[in-house]
Order: sequence, then structure tokens, then C-alpha cells
Amino acid sequence: HQRDAIPAGLIALKGEVEDFAGVRWVRAGNRPARQHTLSVRYGIEQYFIQEGTGHQIERPTGGEKVTIRVAIDTRGKAGILAVLFDGREAYRETLF
Repeated sequence: HQRDAIPAGLIALKGEVEDFAGVRWVRAGNRPARQHTLSVRYGIEQYFIQEGTGHQIERPTGGEKVTIRVAIDTRGKAGILAVLFDGREAYRETLF
């Protein structure tokens, strides 16, 4: 099996299907349509940092939006570069 070329300006993210839920019927416009549910693991669902250094990340203050900055290699594998609170870098991965 050969992977299709990725169109310019787009990025492919590799994931692994962990679960496939059955078919559910939903409305798509005027007619019923089948909907399938997949659970996909991308490898960035958890983030581990050195013991004793994660208190700020573990307990953000109320209302802070927590996001991550991700790097994706040419094969579609993702890795977390940084954890951000309200757009401010709170922790940066040192392996990159």
C-alpha cells in the first residue's frame, strides 16, 4: 500500500485506531446517513515531565486555556514541543 501524496500546505498526522464503535443512524440533510465512530491514538494524549517540576502544569489557575505546540515529522509522527497557558509557554520540551 502506498500513501497518497500530501497536498501542498497540508500536514498528515499518523494515528492508530484503538476502537471502532458500531453504526449509528443520523440525519444528513433530508435523509438518514450512517455514522461510524473511531477512537484514534496519535501519541500526544499524555505528557510526562521530570518529577517535581510539573506543579504549574498539573494545576492551572481557573479559566486558563491549556494548549500544546506539536511537531510532526515527515512520516506523520507527532511529538509535544511545549505546553502553553493562554498562549504563554509554560513548559518546553528539551529533546527538540
